[in-house]
Amino acid sequence: MTPELLLRTLCEQHALPYAQGLRLLPLVRRAFEAPRDVRDRILSLVDRNLREQAERMPESERLTQNLEDQILLAVARVLHDWSPSEPLLDISRRLGDLELPSDEADGEAA
Repeated sequence: MTPELLLRTLCEQHALPYAQGLRLLPLVRRAFEAPRDVRDRILSLVDRNLREQAERMPESERLTQNLEDQILLAVARVLHDWSPSEPLLDISRRLGDLELPSDEADGEAA
């Protein structure tokens, strides 16, 4: 397990967005390098801090975050096996064929 994955897991346990826990990532990384007793104390502090953050977060915000996470997971599962079609892969060529207004035309209209 990586420090990032552990932090993400702790955030999920407390229904917090991963972004809110990112400030604690240096501590989690340090915990991975420390002896076991120090690691346990650091991770306990990180867990307690995340729990306190979750308790301060309004319930509606936590529910919204949880719903957004569930939607993202559902979309990711659908798209995981998706591969873009040839026209989509060739979109840059098709966009290059579009005639876009030049900057000079914008200046004349002003």
